[in-house]
Amino acid sequence: RYEIAHPYCAQLTKLPSSASGVEESIAMWACPTSPSTCRVWFSLCMADVGQTVQAVQAFQHTIFMQDKPILEAQRPVLLPLAHGVEKHSAVDRMSAAYRNLLREWGITFGIGASAN
Repeated sequence: RYEIAHPYCAQLTKLPSSASGVEESIAMWACPTSPSTCRVWFSLCMADVGQTVQAVQAFQHTIFMQDKPILEAQRPVLLPLAHGVEKHSAVDRMSAAYRNLLREWGITFGIGASAN
């Protein structure tokens, strides 16, 4: 389950197969520092009691570092919000919904000029 509580906060909550009914959650907070850069913080709530904190941190660092070059290579750098600028498929449902929320909330920081 994906949730957006704030324009710069997203949370993924899941029920892992190994957790016997215990949900896990990963939240990400972004703090824009310019129209094209931000600082990001993560918090994890996990049911994996068999792992050390260091092992969980190393695993998450590996995952996030795999995502970083993909995110940094995306073009355009500034997020386009104008309707019809991009074509979406079913896998883009969450990002399209997020962009709609940004438009509704009037968020313009980090948004491409074509969105205005």
